Amino acid sequence: MNSSICIGKITSAHGVKGNILVESYTDDPKSILSYKTQTILSSKVSVKILNRKNKNLFIAQVKDIENRDQAEALNGELIYIDRLELVNLPSDEFYSADLINLDIYNLDLEKLGKVIMVHNYGAGDLIEIQKNDLSTTIILFTKDNFPEIDLKSKKIYISNIE
Repeated sequence: MNSSICIGKITSAHGVKGNILVESYTDDPKSILSYKTQTILSSKVSVKILNRKNKNLFIAQVKDIENRDQAEALNGELIYIDRLELVNLPSDEFYSADLINLDIYNLDLEKLGKVIMVHNYGAGDLIEIQKNDLSTTIILFTKDNFPEIDLKSKKIYISNIE
């Protein structure tokens, strides 16, 4: 499992004093305000979320960024928190990052591939799987499709794969 979890992305500069706009990737967008230590992983620079601009966008400051040009250079950078800041989830819920690189097995215990990405375009989570033959497929992440997930053994069991 990763020690850093992506919680947002810098979308643009905001104003002339070096502030930025951050799009929240958290389930409840405003929960991005509750994390203590937020960093731009590529540069290990700390970010301080100030307040909400609208539903998913937040105004933030970046350490040592003092003007709009410096802020614009950060467009597209991802914001991370330390994994230890996340709350423990119930046994039937998972953070997307925990599923990446897990092996996929069918119900007959045959290894079929591995999870390479979790996508969500607004209609639910989708699991992208790289099959043993290196082709990929995307399957809706539901209990019916994935009846068992064992994070300790790093395995996901799938009921059907095409």
